Amino acid sequence: MDQMLVAAQNGLAAQNFLLGAAADNLANLNTAGYGRRITAATGGGGTRVRPPGVVLMGMGLKPSASVPGPVVSGVAAPTFSAAITGVSSPTALAIAGAGFFQVQLPSGQLAYTRAGDFRVDARGQLVNPQGYRLVPPIILPAGATQVAIAGDGAVTAVVGGASTTVGHITLALFPNDAGLVEQSGGVYLPSANSGAAVVAAPGTRGAGTLVAGALNASGVSVSREMVALIQASSAYSLSAKLMTTAQVLDSATTQMNA
Repeated sequence: MDQMLVAAQNGLAAQNFLLGAAADNLANLNTAGYGRRITAATGGGGTRVRPPGVVLMGMGLKPSASVPGPVVSGVAAPTFSAAITGVSSPTALAIAGAGFFQVQLPSGQLAYTRAGDFRVDARGQLVNPQGYRLVPPIILPAGATQVAIAGDGAVTAVVGGASTTVGHITLALFPNDAGLVEQSGGVYLPSANSGAAVVAAPGTRGAGTLVAGALNASGVSVSREMVALIQASSAYSLSAKLMTTAQVLDSATTQMNA
């Protein structure tokens, strides 16, 4: 009965992880640049409960049998949408193709994002909603008007009646986007699985081009997440029933041995 309880507990833990991931995806349905979490639960290897070579009533049993180990971790790989939606802000940016914007965290560490909802702060710098500065920094001179961002990343503004280039936006590329690790605030950090960032100008070395006055859409699909929720909920229910059955059998066995 102990093995049955362990199997039920493992099933509940795995499906709870998957339910949480689907719920997080749905919560970010309208979050610009959000990478849908593709999830998988992993176990600890299991416990062998029958060694190979066991014979019962003259019949050889399956070489071995084991109970799966507990869920020890979950993998949540982001997948990003190529869809773009228009917005009214001229400093909002979408990437038509591959690449990530680079922003600087308060710690000074570089992070990466597909959410290009940038604005101009009190210092004239382009920052995201959390106040993370775009890297390389784009600083608009005092009195700058008619800010325009070209597809190749060139940022121009009218200063003193003349059009002036105030900076160039670059993009970061990764060998494996799915290896990025999600952080709060819609940003991602590299990992050994993602590989190191390669910085390129938009439209070069495989990087996409910039689209001003637009945002990259969330990678979440309502229908896909509803299917995931239904599947995980059904599996959770089955694991809960297995646990109830195991408890009933364990109680009955205890009473028989009393």
